[in-house]
Order: sequence, then structure tokens, then C-alpha cells
Amino acid sequence: MHKPRPVYLDLTGIRQPLSAVVSFLHRISGALLFVLLPCVLYVFELSLADEASFARMAQQPLLRFALGGVALFYGYHLLAGVRFLIFDLHRPGLYRYAQVSARLVLLGAVLVGMAVVSALW
Repeated sequence: MHKPRPVYLDLTGIRQPLSAVVSFLHRISGALLFVLLPCVLYVFELSLADEASFARMAQQPLLRFALGGVALFYGYHLLAGVRFLIFDLHRPGLYRYAQVSARLVLLGAVLVGMAVVSALW
């Protein structure tokens, strides 16, 4: 008997575990960091031109907000990457901490972002 394949799959209705969400966001943050790297390097080059250009760039709130976002992506990507490296050790009993470590990664990324934004403002 042939079962018909689903025509429409509602992806918003599927509830993923927090570990899967952290993994997906790790991939997204890595792709965004790769795409944003030329922009960050260009802004860095402009800020090193002379003191006036650095002062001019330091006064732009949109640029500070964007740099805070990039720092948030870097912090998240670093913390999630360390989490995945630890889980790649395949130690017995380590996977029972998957949900707790996923929450810690998200909390740590928010704290890193807040620290960078507060330093920029």
C-alpha cells in the first residue's frame, strides 16, 4: 500500500530541543561572521587611519550598535563551539548536561553582548 507523502510540512509547529536550536544558531552565527568579516575589517581600517577618523567613528551610535551585534555573534559562536568540542569528547554521562549547557551558552552570549555594548557606550 502506497502512503501519500505530506504535501505541506509546517516547520513552525515542530518543537526542537534547546540543543538543536543552539546547534542551528551556531551555524547561522558562523555564516554571519563570515559574511560580515570584510565589513568589520573595513571599519577597523578606517578607524586606524588617524585620530580624527577614530573619534568620528566612535561617535556614531549605529556603528556602535552594529559592533555590539558582531561581538554578540563572536561570543555566541565561541561559547557554542567550546560546548560542541566538549561534547565531542564522547565521555559517558556527558549528554545528560546537554540542556543545561545549552542554556549556559545562551546566557553567556547575552552577558558577553551586554558587556561589549556597555563598554562601547
